[in-house]
Amino acid sequence: MKIYEGPYLTILFEKENDRFVQSWSTTLNSVDSFKEEMLIYTSFYKQHNPSQTLWIQQNFTLHLDQKVFAWIEKKVNIPCVKYGNKKTAFIVGKDVLAHLTVIDSFEKNKSTINVSHFVSEKEAIIWLNETP
Repeated sequence: MKIYEGPYLTILFEKENDRFVQSWSTTLNSVDSFKEEMLIYTSFYKQHNPSQTLWIQQNFTLHLDQKVFAWIEKKVNIPCVKYGNKKTAFIVGKDVLAHLTVIDSFEKNKSTINVSHFVSEKEAIIWLNETP
């Protein structure tokens, strides 16, 4: 069920899997736009409390710095864990360099979320469906 479609982000809620599935519909044009969409995502997380998240990053090309990743940890990751997140899977996008900064940020910030990165949606779903 689609619960949000914004200018950049679409959020589906798979109630039967207790999972949010997000995808970027188009490339973000600024860090401010990214932050706005992430705060909306977090508000829906608080409302629905899914235990899993699947991020489809095919259209994600925005390069983010460590300051933004620290903001994500504080404003998104920590609250989403509080609201029930147990596992988060990312599917690597076309812009591999942008995604490498995402991977690096989770390690540098010692993120609170249980995250893994995949090249295919099939692999990500298999991991998400495994017992936590």
